Amino acid sequence: MKIERKFTKAGKDAYAEVEFTTTTSEIRNPDGTIVFRLDDMEVPASIVTNEANNMLQQMLRGAEIEVTQDMLDHFMEPAAKRVRSGLLLGELARQNDIVIDGAKVREAIEQVAQTYDEPREVVQMYYNDQRLLQAIENSVLENQVVDWVVNNAKVTDKAMSFQDAINAATEAAGQAK
Repeated sequence: MKIERKFTKAGKDAYAEVEFTTTTSEIRNPDGTIVFRLDDMEVPASIVTNEANNMLQQMLRGAEIEVTQDMLDHFMEPAAKRVRSGLLLGELARQNDIVIDGAKVREAIEQVAQTYDEPREVVQMYYNDQRLLQAIENSVLENQVVDWVVNNAKVTDKAMSFQDAINAATEAAGQAK
């Protein structure tokens, strides 16, 4: 059996022409404390650009407006954050054998469907539209990974005054930007 090359060239690194950007990604508690941090995370720049474009298209909701580079640039930072988070959560899921719980997916879809007049039709629509289903699956997996991180984090209680807690949260929020 012979397999022909379609997208790569012999002797050439498949990622040689892919532009990467290096960044840091963190998962934080609501109080701003870091639960998990990954430094020097490489993210393909094209994925960030695609995500920024998707976010912009969601905002426009099909309006026939000419998209400008300035409009796209506005979404680059939140897109980079979303991509970093997605890659980080995906890697945590992979390393810890966390798989999407089908029952939780069904529960999430049914919860959304209950807000409509014909819930069964909405459930069917989600299962028939791969994009909608994948969005719910991603959300469920994200929640499962966050639950795993919280359940496996080593937490140390630290007594502090209310003002010290506010100051620490404010400082952590400033570092997250």
